[in-house]
Amino acid sequence: MTTGPPRPTGATTGLGVPERVALAGLSVALLVGSTWAVFSLPLHFDLVAAAGVVLAAVFFVLPRSSVLLLVALQVSVGMLWWVPGTVGGLGLLELFGGVSSLAVLVLALPAMRRIEQSDLFVPVMLLGGLLVVAAFRAPTPVTGVGVLVRYAGPLVLALVVASLFREAWVQRLAWLTLALAIVPPALVSTWLLATGQMAEVSLAGLNRLVGGFQDVSAHGQVMAVGTALVLGAAPMVPGRWRTAAWALAAVTAACMFLSQSRTAQIGLVGFGAVWLVASGRRRAALAMAVVLVLAVATSSVLQDRFDDLVAWTTVDPLDGPQAIEDLGSGRVRIWKYSLESFARQSPLDQLFGVGLGDHRSLYLDTRTSGKATHNDWLALAFQAGPLASLLYAWALARVARAAWSLRAIAAPSTWERAAADAGLGLVAMVVVMNFFSNAFVSRVNTAWMFWAAAGLVVAIHARARAEVAASHITRAARRPARSDGHP
Repeated sequence: MTTGPPRPTGATTGLGVPERVALAGLSVALLVGSTWAVFSLPLHFDLVAAAGVVLAAVFFVLPRSSVLLLVALQVSVGMLWWVPGTVGGLGLLELFGGVSSLAVLVLALPAMRRIEQSDLFVPVMLLGGLLVVAAFRAPTPVTGVGVLVRYAGPLVLALVVASLFREAWVQRLAWLTLALAIVPPALVSTWLLATGQMAEVSLAGLNRLVGGFQDVSAHGQVMAVGTALVLGAAPMVPGRWRTAAWALAAVTAACMFLSQSRTAQIGLVGFGAVWLVASGRRRAALAMAVVLVLAVATSSVLQDRFDDLVAWTTVDPLDGPQAIEDLGSGRVRIWKYSLESFARQSPLDQLFGVGLGDHRSLYLDTRTSGKATHNDWLALAFQAGPLASLLYAWALARVARAAWSLRAIAAPSTWERAAADAGLGLVAMVVVMNFFSNAFVSRVNTAWMFWAAAGLVVAIHARARAEVAASHITRAARRPARSDGHP
């Protein structure tokens, strides 16, 4: 006689004897370790450890919210560059970036089966392998690990986002959260603008807005990406909220312009052109082009900032190579001599790069003044090999393909279509800004912003494609059979 349902056994719960023994041993070790910590370590260590345990528990219980929080913090933590003190030679920003990347990696391991199905899996994993090799070839282990975390963390983030954010309402909320992450830096920049920061900061003969960041490039690029995310989010919200989104985009775009970062300005123009055309706003795109032409024609500041574009077409070859090398604040000179230096390296270095963090040795020259490459495509190729830049381009192409395919699947005037249009614009922004500066590879905050959005585009596309396939199967199942017995 059956008195009730049978009790679950190890076979049904998935925990056999070895697993139970291991779990019991781990529990005893944690109990002993925590008891020792409470009675042996100082109180502040105990408090930090307890806070770490609580944060870790929250992180694993709410992984999606935690990931979005990490991205939002990455956007704003760059404003804490002034905080003194180091731990193991690492500053606050480096520590936060390392912990964030490690946390995202921990989330990626149990979701690996879903991650393997992502469109980004193959290029990201191959690129990650080359970055690991380049990390071993770095001048010091600390440098190799630091640069590896900075470069690979955002790529792993894209895989995690693409696998965790699968429901439509979660994806929409996630994009809106990414767009709102720019609010704290925008508020700080607006406050500093109102209190006269531009009168105190002058660079290259221009007064500039730095906001809460350490340099104008970081401020301008963060504001440019934030503006793009807000513009992509505006069609996702109704009524008055949409008006608020347009107003926020206007504020962030103004802060970006006042930084006088040419890379950020060109990147936002590239995003705007692709985004407006993709979303069917061709008249708006034409109007933007007319406004830009009039602005350059009437503004002496813009003419001075972008005179290199005119000089490129008017420079006299008889003036010698020096005239060309001076274009772009010496960027042509840096690219020329660093490429020549890279070509003189050993075949192994030309194949796998000179190692993470060691690329500065290629252009520490009096002719280049030891500046950065001002080109993330070259910086990645110099450190991890030309194949690394090709794999990075492949990953971007996968994001663009997902966005383009999503445009064909999603109906017009839907938030999915808005995400697809913004995704195409963001890819264009990355390509342009990486060419003119160290942007989405070298800068952590902009990289996290973009690759989180890229992961969302891939996730939205995967869900939409699955829904279309399911609808086709449903329609086929409901189709009445023919009288001759054939479907």
